[in-house]
Amino acid sequence: MNNLKDIGQRLKLFLETEKIRPNSLAKGMNVSRTQVYRIINGYKYGTDKFLLIIEALPKLNVRWLMSGEGYMYSNAQAISHIPTAEDKAALVLTRQIQDLKRHLKYLDETVEAYEKYTTAQTTYTDNLTEVISCYKKEEVVSQEA
Repeated sequence: MNNLKDIGQRLKLFLETEKIRPNSLAKGMNVSRTQVYRIINGYKYGTDKFLLIIEALPKLNVRWLMSGEGYMYSNAQAISHIPTAEDKAALVLTRQIQDLKRHLKYLDETVEAYEKYTTAQTTYTDNLTEVISCYKKEEVVSQEA
């Protein structure tokens, strides 16, 4: 079943190269996005799904998808650029940068939340200290009386 994983990886590479999201492919195939993700991840699927992929992606070379032989595109002469190892590496790095930016944004939001919490706690502590000092003053006044 390793062949299904290879097919899934080649389909994923084609989608990334064409900047097609799996969800968009699912809509074009009129199937659930889960089914497309299962194909990409190398799970078993029916011939009907394979035919839907071919229909939805006319630029895709079926021979390449099945075996990895030949070009990714069905009409290689019409292609101005065939993805290279450097293109794949650039795509991976771009994704990592996007992930890091999302993580950095999350960390910034977390720091901001802690700062607000700390400010609220400081205000609460100041108010509580003020209330305690008022009670102590009343206690002193009532003892003197």
